[in-house]
Amino acid sequence: MTYPAISKMVAAGLVRSESTSSKLKTRLLTLTADGETRMNDWICDPERAASVGLDPFRLRAGMWDAIAPATRRRAFEALCQRIESEIEALAARLADLDTVETQRIELAIVLQRSRLSWLDQRLKEK
Repeated sequence: MTYPAISKMVAAGLVRSESTSSKLKTRLLTLTADGETRMNDWICDPERAASVGLDPFRLRAGMWDAIAPATRRRAFEALCQRIESEIEALAARLADLDTVETQRIELAIVLQRSRLSWLDQRLKEK
């Protein structure tokens, strides 16, 4: 096992690890019944799912008013360009993804669009 988290899950009886016939010494990982129950509990936990977590954009947002208006404007304009580029890159990946990753990327695009909207509004105010 190379990944500590997987090793811990195997030790806890949440994941079963089996050798494969691959020359790369890969392992087949499957959830145990307990692992599936715990995963379902995690997926459906509204408190964790609704948490906003650590977000570098929001962390900086309260500090942007503390910098000079011209510096803030340049920062916001650069952020808008970067976010637009990221939206394009994310959208380009959508066609090649499975259902789980598609949902994750679609939500990331929504988040980035909301950031753009917030930045646009702030640029109009200042």
